[in-house]
Amino acid sequence: MRPEYQKEFQDQVLSISAYGWHQEVVTQCLRMITSGVFDRYPKLQIILGHMGEGLPFFYKRVVEKMSEVTKKSLDKPFEQYFHDNFWFTTSAFPQTELLDLPLKYIGVDRVMFATDYPFANMKTQTDWFRGVALPREAKEKIAFRNAEKLFGIKV
Repeated sequence: MRPEYQKEFQDQVLSISAYGWHQEVVTQCLRMITSGVFDRYPKLQIILGHMGEGLPFFYKRVVEKMSEVTKKSLDKPFEQYFHDNFWFTTSAFPQTELLDLPLKYIGVDRVMFATDYPFANMKTQTDWFRGVALPREAKEKIAFRNAEKLFGIKV
């Protein structure tokens, strides 16, 4: 950043787009699960942007630790809520190594392509996704079929 903007925007960027936003979103999602929101509203669907806001990176640890403390308080295993109630988008993170994590832990049926326009360059996002080496069926699910399913629309 230019020096004259450093003082004015440094804290804002750190607390929002660079890091803080993502951590806050994941924390709230974990709180929704642990407080039983999805047991009371099992059809509720939440879309997590930005490759899952960092959750796929912490997935194994979160599931391991939270499963221990929620075993008797939730209707289903802790990790099942991610597969039943959450969707993950690729928005603003055109990195294949990051895409591999939600695909590994959540599965291709819950991942959707997104760009995060106007905050991220759409051409960069779409060029990256076109180049991702996935089977055609998986790529179509991420590109549009999962969104059709979630929103009940036909593209």
